[in-house]
Amino acid sequence: MQIVDDIQTLYSEAAKELRTSDDAKLEALRLRIAQGDVFGTGITPGLLARLLDETAEEAAAHFAALRSAGFIQSNLTQFSWANLDPHDRARTLDILSMIEANVALRCRYLDMTPVLPALQRLTGVIEQHAHNDELLAVCLAVQRLFLVLVATVNAPPLFREYAAYANASTAYAWSMAQDTGAAMHISDIIGGMVEALKKGDGVSAARAATYLRSMPAGAEKLAVPLCG
Repeated sequence: MQIVDDIQTLYSEAAKELRTSDDAKLEALRLRIAQGDVFGTGITPGLLARLLDETAEEAAAHFAALRSAGFIQSNLTQFSWANLDPHDRARTLDILSMIEANVALRCRYLDMTPVLPALQRLTGVIEQHAHNDELLAVCLAVQRLFLVLVATVNAPPLFREYAAYANASTAYAWSMAQDTGAAMHISDIIGGMVEALKKGDGVSAARAATYLRSMPAGAEKLAVPLCG
């Protein structure tokens, strides 16, 4: 199997998963998994067909969609529902935060002009969702924006590692952990981060990225201090 090393292709494949599903049944199941309301440990297309009362063909398509978005994981012996409990969520967000902060710092030495339109467009999408208090949509759009940021350094191995954690299930779990009113706060921080990147201020951008991933705990968990 050929390994894809084209950043645009890798980005497109990762970003297409970071949206809510138009399939109401699939979306309801995504939300139940993100809330930790799962159905045992192992899962197969056959079990999914019985769970959702659907045909084998429908279940196979839903199984593939859930797996590609990170809601079903595999180990050596079986497929299982993704573990999105607070401990695992925190571990995943810490990994994302470190990559995002390091990339933001590296952007001090890069020409950001080619990617600024995409970052600013996604900032506008996030702001619109925030005004409508659509927290899940905000979190998914934030994840797409960070994919653009990580793609900026043009390092396919790093992007593949990042995208393995930055999937839809992580964004769903992150949104579930937020406090009331978080959508506008997240939007404001993203706006400030993109402005910092525009000015070549990688340190402020890294602080903003780290702060975002610490929410709702806030500054006490920052890997990059806000001051000093």
